[in-house]
Amino acid sequence: MNICKFGGSSIQHIEQVDNILKPKISKYKRVLVIVSAFGNTTDLLLTNIEEVYTFHNNLCIKLFGKVLLKVTDLIQNIKLLSQVINTFKVIPDQLKERLLSYGELLSSVILYNYFNKIY
Repeated sequence: MNICKFGGSSIQHIEQVDNILKPKISKYKRVLVIVSAFGNTTDLLLTNIEEVYTFHNNLCIKLFGKVLLKVTDLIQNIKLLSQVINTFKVIPDQLKERLLSYGELLSSVILYNYFNKIY
């Protein structure tokens, strides 16, 4: 088994991940992929949720011709959590960490579906 970890800047463009994984998948029978959030998604989750929504929806349309239901569900959860967070003067650490974790969830769902489609 081979383990590959991709940080945010290395998966900013899905083609980068594909170029790195293709040789590993042909060499190893099993590859475990660990990913961070795409690009600057983590920062945007705190400042511009609409841009997070737009980026991930557009990426889904580019890769699959439609927005994935799971991505829509995650975005809805982000919006709800953001509404709760906006009721606080200071964001509790637990809520902030939960919000930021959605970046990794979104990239994991999209990449999982992408690689299942092409391999």
